[in-house]
Formats: sequence, C-alpha cells, structure tokens
Amino acid sequence: MRSHSWFTKRVALAAVIASCLGATAAWASGSTAHKAAALTTVTVYFNPGSADGAGIEYCLKSGTCAKYGLNVKFKYSTQGGPQIIPAMVSGQVQFGEPGYEDTIVAASKSIPIIAIGPVSVAATSDASDWTADLSLASGPVKSLCNLPGRTVAVNSLLGLGQLFVDADYYNAHCKADPSDTGWKKIKFVANLFPQMATALQKGEVDAIWTLEPFLSVTEHQLKTRLLAGSAYRTEPHGPITALDTSVAYLHSNPKAVREMQLALAASNEYLAANPSETRKLIGEYTTTPKSQLAGLILPTFVATVPL
Repeated sequence: MRSHSWFTKRVALAAVIASCLGATAAWASGSTAHKAAALTTVTVYFNPGSADGAGIEYCLKSGTCAKYGLNVKFKYSTQGGPQIIPAMVSGQVQFGEPGYEDTIVAASKSIPIIAIGPVSVAATSDASDWTADLSLASGPVKSLCNLPGRTVAVNSLLGLGQLFVDADYYNAHCKADPSDTGWKKIKFVANLFPQMATALQKGEVDAIWTLEPFLSVTEHQLKTRLLAGSAYRTEPHGPITALDTSVAYLHSNPKAVREMQLALAASNEYLAANPSETRKLIGEYTTTPKSQLAGLILPTFVATVPL
C-alpha cells in the first residue's frame, strides 16, 4: 500500500475544514440579515483579477454587503498569503483571502488567524475545473510524470498552487516512480498570474499552475497541453480559498464577522445560481477579453463536502 505524503495529510485536513465551512455557509445563508443603523467599515485584502474573487466583488457592487451592515473597502495583493496574513494579524485589514494552504500553514505555526467562510472550492471533474496545470503543447512536459526536474510557475511559493502540483504528481502514480516521491524534485518559481503565459512561451518555465480567467486567456494565446485539472485531482469540492480574519478581530468584533459570513454566503449563492451574471461581473473587474467570457470555466462557489 502506498504511504501518504505530507501534502496528502494537509489536503485531508483542508477537507475537514471545508466541511465545517460548508456547514457555516449553509447556516449563514438561512439566516435573516440584520439591518444595522450604521455601517461597519472593513477592509478585505485579496488577489485582484481572479475569477474566484467574484463573490467578494459582487458583495460590494450589488449592495449585499451594505444590506448586512458592512461598508467594504478593498485592498489588492500581488503575492497572496505572504502579504495578506501579516496584514490581518497586525490589524491593517479586517479580512483577507489567502489560499487554504496558507491558512493551514499559518495555523500550524500558531499564527492567530481563522477561516470564517468559503470563497471558492474545487470542482468535481477535469472538465469543470477552473484551476489547471498547463504546459506548452510543443514543450518537453507531456504529462504530470515529466515534471520532476522541471520548473513550474506558481503565484506564490509554498502556497496552494505548489501544493496542488505536488499532489497532482503524487496522485498520478507514475510507473517510473513506484515510491511516488518525484514531486520532491519539481522546481517552483513564483510568478504573477498575468505573466505566466509569457514565461511559458519564452521557455523560462516548463509548466504553470493557473486559474480562471488566466487559464482561458492562456489557452487562447498559446497552444497548451492540459496536464490536469489541479484542484479536482487533489480533492473534489475541497477548499481553495476562504475568507479569513484574525482571532483578535473575531473576539473584538464578532458581529462584523458574523455579518461578513452572511453577506459572502448570500453573494456566493447568487453567483452559483446566475452564471450569466457571474460572467458579466468577471468581465467588469478583470481584463478578460469580452469574446472569451462565454468560454470561462466558472469557479465553484457553493458545494457540499462529505464528512
């Protein structure tokens, strides 16, 4: 029997957390919004331009956040968790959207943050996966089994993308690697999502881990090879991103945290039920060409994760 690797255990832990968040979201969505006399101002720190941020964007633009008593302001990150988590802990922002791997690693190091609600989760098939491992169709990487010794671009080192690529390789159970340890030889470099296609085209990297809308844009720009729908291969309906807050803010402002849970749950439920509106919204806050919006693989905003 194959032994479980360190990232398999992390994925299992993430799935448990996602189950708890799924229950939280269901509980929140069934509640009635409290009409506050005055809005509470909060700042949400998250990555700009990615499709999974649609729930947060919709919450503000539709007035849903205001309905739940929140005056939401945005701060945009270029590096993900390494920027977002310190800002929450120091009190510079009240909420943030790091990858789940960042949240788990932070918790394991006793950094006082906590996930309060799901932003996005993994799909349940390669075809519906809005995250992916890609290589050039003409390049040296023909399958996941070619990744050891090769360079892969991810948006931040030791984050969610790196976890997914490692897990995808492990789960491929390559015949030439009966010990399933080749993932240790994969080389990773940090690269911003909009710059990954250029790096791949120039041969600076052999593969990339990306997500929508950058996934569709890259596939239109280059002749690529889909190595795997990365999140689905790791844990179907497992967590990808969550809305976090600091333990200190949760304790000092429980009402604001509760209202944010309710607002995000309501926003995600609306997007899940209205894909055409979701595509329109993504076209407004990202640089996705209008001609490509119809072909986007929309993120999974609402899911049930089995216990």
